[in-house]
Amino acid sequence: MAVGASLHLQQGERRDNYIVGGRLLAPIQLRDGKFLRVYYGLAIHGTPEGPKLRVINSGFKYQIDLDGKRWVFRYDYDRFPRRPYPPTHFHIRGDLKENCLPVGEALDTIHFPATRVSLEAVIRLLIDQFGVSPATPRGIWRKLLAKSEADFLDIAHRGLSGPKR
Repeated sequence: MAVGASLHLQQGERRDNYIVGGRLLAPIQLRDGKFLRVYYGLAIHGTPEGPKLRVINSGFKYQIDLDGKRWVFRYDYDRFPRRPYPPTHFHIRGDLKENCLPVGEALDTIHFPATRVSLEAVIRLLIDQFGVSPATPRGIWRKLLAKSEADFLDIAHRGLSGPKR
């Protein structure tokens, strides 16, 4: 495990449910000098077929500084949201050209609904649209990301864009 990372296991709400919590205390420094903060909350659920590992929450945040106060965008996923926000959403930190938000609201507080976003999609976005240099040639990383993202999409939980009630 990387320096600055932590992991813990605790029993969940049911006897056959365990929460695997992890937290990367420091974001990953990218080749452009900026940072990517990645987190996953995992749970082991008992099923008739045996234990299954599920993602309970996750997030990706592209940030300018190490402490994350100057971030650009972020994706958040919460399988069991406690607020009336979309379980999967993204935020953009910036200024709008049009005056269309409610009084007192900033763009970075808006929860834009999204589908589950893979780490592979974020890596591709950073390389293709933010100019982060890849560590390997295009022919290698594109093929690896495509295969890995296809595997993710086969099993990813996709919830509604808002509360059921």
